[in-house]
Amino acid sequence: MTRYQDDIDYFTEHDTEILAISVDARPSQKKFAEELGAEYRLLADWPDKEVSRRYGVLSERGFSQRTTFLIDKQGIIRRIDSGRDAMDLTGIKGACANLG
Repeated sequence: MTRYQDDIDYFTEHDTEILAISVDARPSQKKFAEELGAEYRLLADWPDKEVSRRYGVLSERGFSQRTTFLIDKQGIIRRIDSGRDAMDLTGIKGACANLG
């Protein structure tokens, strides 16, 4: 998530909103966001984990797998990066630039 914060200007310039969703409760997210200095919203998928389940990223152990979804303004998923790829912003940044 640090990389997304570091490149917040890039995403803003490309009319891209970043939303981080985790299965952590709000108090944990608030502390994390403050430590990170996050300028984007963190959403709690707690306690039912329904968003993670519906997007197919909830593990059997109850944790969300690191995944980045690029969703266009019509609500269509245009790109999915998971695992290490979700932390490498090269692909997602290029995809954001191509949507405009």
